[in-house]
Amino acid sequence: MSTNPPMRCGDAAPYLPTFADGELAEPMRSQVAEHVAGCANCAREVRRYRAIDQLVATLPKSSPSPVVLDRVLAATRRDAAEPAVRESLHGRRRPRARPLATRALPDFLTREVQGTNIRPLSRLARRPTGAARVLPVLAAVLLITLAILAFNRLPAAGIFPNANQSTTPRTAANVLAQTSQEVAAKATHLPFTPLLPRYLPAGAQLQNVYIDTSGVGAPFLQVSWILPYPLTVLHLRESSLMLLQRGDYLPDGPSRPDRTWSLGQYQWTSGASRIATGNAQHWAVGEDRSGALSITLDVGAQPDAAASDVSSAQDKATNVLRLTSLSIDAPYQPLTVQPPDTTQNVLHFVAREQTAQGLMTWEVYSDPTQHVQRVTAARNGATVYTDVVTASAALRLDPAARTYQSLPSAAVAGEPLALRDDAATFLLSVNSYLANGELWNMGLGKQGGARVYQLVLVGAPYPTEVYVDAGSRRVVGAEVNYSADFAPGTPSASSHLTPLSACPSYTLIQYLSPSDASIPADVFATQPPSKYAQSANMPATLGCSG
Repeated sequence: MSTNPPMRCGDAAPYLPTFADGELAEPMRSQVAEHVAGCANCAREVRRYRAIDQLVATLPKSSPSPVVLDRVLAATRRDAAEPAVRESLHGRRRPRARPLATRALPDFLTREVQGTNIRPLSRLARRPTGAARVLPVLAAVLLITLAILAFNRLPAAGIFPNANQSTTPRTAANVLAQTSQEVAAKATHLPFTPLLPRYLPAGAQLQNVYIDTSGVGAPFLQVSWILPYPLTVLHLRESSLMLLQRGDYLPDGPSRPDRTWSLGQYQWTSGASRIATGNAQHWAVGEDRSGALSITLDVGAQPDAAASDVSSAQDKATNVLRLTSLSIDAPYQPLTVQPPDTTQNVLHFVAREQTAQGLMTWEVYSDPTQHVQRVTAARNGATVYTDVVTASAALRLDPAARTYQSLPSAAVAGEPLALRDDAATFLLSVNSYLANGELWNMGLGKQGGARVYQLVLVGAPYPTEVYVDAGSRRVVGAEVNYSADFAPGTPSASSHLTPLSACPSYTLIQYLSPSDASIPADVFATQPPSKYAQSANMPATLGCSG
């Protein structure tokens, strides 16, 4: 780690162009890299310089006109009043001025040009004047200036030829309205009613909207948006043909759990877009809908983005695909919530495990203020025993035999007395899952008589909902439906509430007020019921195998 004091933006600014080119020497390179890693503004400038380099690299390579050179030389015959200096790359103190080395003109300016009346510039080459010395610098400045002007005035046209040009950033809502207006003007030429997303990532700009008639059998609606770095473009294509009939998209079914999601009626699955061009990376999803309509979305990323960006381009592309595609199926409703109250509320959950002996379930009530849990263990729906567990002891009740036994608390080891760490973390981190579309706000509904926001886990192997109290905006529970005839994700998908090859999975999780009427009376009683007899012949513990 560097022992020098941290750089400020003003310190780093002179070195950013050279750093972006990869030509900055050590130790300055490491110091600038450390600053750029923690400064969003300077990181943005580095990306800007690299984009300028890419634009300059695409300019046609040609020799300057001798007439133009004559005029440039005539305008620069006077020597510069101050010597040009090189910026030192090995320290931050102001460098001592050092004149640039005198350079000779290139051969193509000094040799005779046969068969033309263009006069050679050998006379100028023999007398290296001040103008000749600064010519290379002047040419480089002119070239960079032209590239910067092109980059600022035409931010999309240099990369995407048909991009709509805009001098000021447009909000996602404005871009969506513009998209809707342009699609409506062309919808009369389509045999279906177009569907548009109700979400676009910040910084998106509409590129074009057109009807593509190059496909076989039916016209396509194509819409494309320019996306901020490290992504490049988002394509939407709609057709009256189903996905398997289309020649522009190759569906691969629900083989990719990370790109398979649903809100319950239609399912988006991963695939490959055959219209993606260039060397950019692409990710795509598609959906068949009733009413003879199929929809595909694909996102492109810069070829080197995955290595140069802090978070991978693939994750960003997947998030954009998920949020954009699901906003076609249901309105995008941003929501900020509070984590569950784990210190005062009673935790109630039902855990399960499918075994060779049948379905094992555990219904648990846990009071964090009293440090006591009650666990009712069952096999195939029949209660086997109930444990009341404190820090030092456990009371096991056999409801069938009406007997009890006092046990050390270690004897119930293996029972799911608390939520799995990943399940607890998931409920504490609901906002991050809402932000990337893994949880989708379906709006207000009712759960147990209370008004709640219903959040759907879009890629789970079983339909899964998280509930948020409408008044306090606090997470109050979650529920998994194992008997549903559809899955939002794939059978091989995993979620924090239904992990793969791990015990337990969860059916219900609730955070209840201690006065909630649904909590059974005397649920935490540590004394056996009056009609129970003590016995040493008690059922064995149903421990969770995971």
